[in-house]
Amino acid sequence: MTERSPLPAIIGLLAVFALLAFLALNTAPRTDDVRIADSLRTGDPEGPLASFDLPTGATALAWSPGGERIAVALDTGGVLVHNLTTGSVETRVAGRTSVLAWSPGGAYLAVGGTAPTVYNTQTWEPAIELPFTLDDQPVSEFAWSPDGGRLAVGGILTETITIWDVPNAAITHRLDTEIGLTAMNWPNPLTLRAGYALQEGVINVWEFKDENTTVTNTLNFGAFPLFFTFSPAGDYFIASEARIVGRQPVPDEFSLREAGRPTLGEQLPLCFEGPLGPLVWSPEGSRFAIGDRAAAFFGRENRALIAIYDREAGECFTLETASSDLLAFSPGGTLIAASGETVESVVIFRAEPAVRVAMR
Repeated sequence: MTERSPLPAIIGLLAVFALLAFLALNTAPRTDDVRIADSLRTGDPEGPLASFDLPTGATALAWSPGGERIAVALDTGGVLVHNLTTGSVETRVAGRTSVLAWSPGGAYLAVGGTAPTVYNTQTWEPAIELPFTLDDQPVSEFAWSPDGGRLAVGGILTETITIWDVPNAAITHRLDTEIGLTAMNWPNPLTLRAGYALQEGVINVWEFKDENTTVTNTLNFGAFPLFFTFSPAGDYFIASEARIVGRQPVPDEFSLREAGRPTLGEQLPLCFEGPLGPLVWSPEGSRFAIGDRAAAFFGRENRALIAIYDREAGECFTLETASSDLLAFSPGGTLIAASGETVESVVIFRAEPAVRVAMR
């Protein structure tokens, strides 16, 4: 009788251990669409899910499409990229900006400001060091094409939108708006939308079908539209409207309108007194969040609120944090991150509260 070698059994046992280790590494700890290291978790079932410290306040916040990274622009300059999976800072790149934008596939991170740069996220080397726009003004708005290959660049003080072919570091189009812009999105390959809120209670929205075709809508409001933003699909936009009382904007109402038929829309209730913005859509477009930039004006020092509206359910709810000047949803919309210039941290909440309030 021949004696069997124990080698196949040993190999099989090692394979089982390897599989178990792989499953343990890749199934915990995970919250829906994002894997978050234990070192960042608070352990509070009713409060924030996780948080991490910053060396100073923040001026921009962006969650990567894969969910594993959050980029934060610091008010003293520089952009930190935090890896939520490892719980540590992955890298720091240059830039002083109020806008950050990951490409749809996460291959690039665009950093605005006075020295706008597009970074390759594999090497964290500049893929493009963008020159100023034609008006030599800081970049405050980005919009990536759906395939992540082109980037529209503009700003609140610029009069042009520059479109870059990022892999080839080349300008393909310059689009004239004749005025600056405060919102852009690129919902499909052939449609780029841009808009600007005017103090006269008007929002101009340009729709560039191609370099030769421009459609302009003028949206009239009874109040000054402080903030507005397009939905991910570009079919809707929301605007926060305010009355000016002695030089101070006082929130009046929010409205949700169709981009193609801007006169058709609905007024949304204020979930709390004085929300001004920012306005942020969840990536899938079913919900949007409104920050509490007027918290100090209404006596809420270090107690800012976040209102999240669920369009499908017709409900809204609020979360409480130290600052909600900056907001960013996770890729699946299940989590929301908050920060601001007055705090030195980023706090991550579950975007699913226990108590909801009907919007209507």
